Amino acid sequence: MIQAKQVGKFELATKYWTPQALFNYTNSSGTRACYISGWKAVRVDAPGNRYFDDNVNIGSNALPTARLQISQTGSGTSNTIITQDAARKIFIGRDSIKCTDLSNNAAMLYVQQNGGNVTFGNDATVGGALSVTGVSNLTAPVVISTNDSTLTIKDAGTNATQIVASAGDELYIGSNNTYQIQMTPQGNVNAESNWTFSNNVTLTGNLLGNTSNTTELGVYSTNAIKRIRMVQGGELHFGDTTTAAPLGITEGDWNSFSDADRLSIYGRTSIKFYAGAINKTLAATLGSTGLILNTITNATADPDKFLCASSGGTVGYRTGSQVRSDIGAAPVTATATSLYDLLPSGRFTTTYAFTSTAGTYAEVMEGNDVITLAGTYSVQMYVNDYAVGGTQYREYYSGVMSWNAPDNTNDDGLGAISEIVLHRAGHAANQGMTYLRTRESGSSETNKLKLEIMGNRTYTGASNVVFKFVRLI
Repeated sequence: MIQAKQVGKFELATKYWTPQALFNYTNSSGTRACYISGWKAVRVDAPGNRYFDDNVNIGSNALPTARLQISQTGSGTSNTIITQDAARKIFIGRDSIKCTDLSNNAAMLYVQQNGGNVTFGNDATVGGALSVTGVSNLTAPVVISTNDSTLTIKDAGTNATQIVASAGDELYIGSNNTYQIQMTPQGNVNAESNWTFSNNVTLTGNLLGNTSNTTELGVYSTNAIKRIRMVQGGELHFGDTTTAAPLGITEGDWNSFSDADRLSIYGRTSIKFYAGAINKTLAATLGSTGLILNTITNATADPDKFLCASSGGTVGYRTGSQVRSDIGAAPVTATATSLYDLLPSGRFTTTYAFTSTAGTYAEVMEGNDVITLAGTYSVQMYVNDYAVGGTQYREYYSGVMSWNAPDNTNDDGLGAISEIVLHRAGHAANQGMTYLRTRESGSSETNKLKLEIMGNRTYTGASNVVFKFVRLI
């Protein structure tokens, strides 16, 4: 090879072909070369740029398989090709590309396509940290395959959001090495701080509390819940409820989940109502046997309302006058002038058409013909017999007697007769007198207690005698 820096001069320590010969190139185009004793000389037009029409191999005497093939011995080389300018150097090795400054200190390597986006046609594997300072549009999945891998997203300052996949198949999300969210393989999400959702949150599964059963929904007074809307027939359960053992609140019937337009409270054994806060007072208990009012305050005025229940169990009220009418009692007013007026259930009355034969008793009533309750009675007898041969004008007789009804009697002896002591007062009795007695009859008659009347005058016809009885005991 001829190398000379000056025309017409030989250079020391330089190899020359000998003998010097005139190289003749017969081809004016194509491969312009000639072979001399195993040498190949290629003619060039100028000492500047070189152009090769065929492939070139550097570093090996094997035929090149590409336009430019650079071969390097050994493995893991990182400096097969070095390109540099006044500030940076790029090293291209067997399986790596790196960028340094002129002192071989690491520098930023930029990969760009005419200042635009860079597209990887296949999977891209990052062995270390991946730092993205611009916008990265990913149209395929990004896989971080090493254990405890971290994806860090930084802002313009020092704040950073980190997503870490641990060796235990758990995913952590946090900032600046402090993790606020943990996702476990079981699908659980644990948050170290509060979350705020600016829109609706829809759950396709159930909303569960923590394992210690201490979860609360809402915090008074700045984070309370305004409204909880249940589905028609929805239920609120407390404790160990089942479809057969309810304890809670629902619309309609338990476990029916239908529109009923009524609220049902299920209390198992009972439902208790308390009044007050810390020092609460039991006000009422609603159990299977009925309602117990534990505290009843005396009314300061007459409300004229009396609680009552209908045959269907509906609680209502009746006024005083309505209650008096319901039980058939006479009002305690000017019209209630006697005990007879006030005791409708203990009063009895009858009118007997008496045709007197002097000295002979006649039967007025027996058994439960008139009086249906056994007891002690005040009896009143009104006699006005002057029109039929008697001598009494508007006379009132009164006394006290005992009556046994409806039990039967069984005594035929005279000892079963009891006279009733009477007192009388009226307009004019004259010489007339009327007597009363009770008599227990035996089997020869009716086996019933009888009330009998007798006069000392014989009547020419019947005279009505009015009887009134009021039960005293």
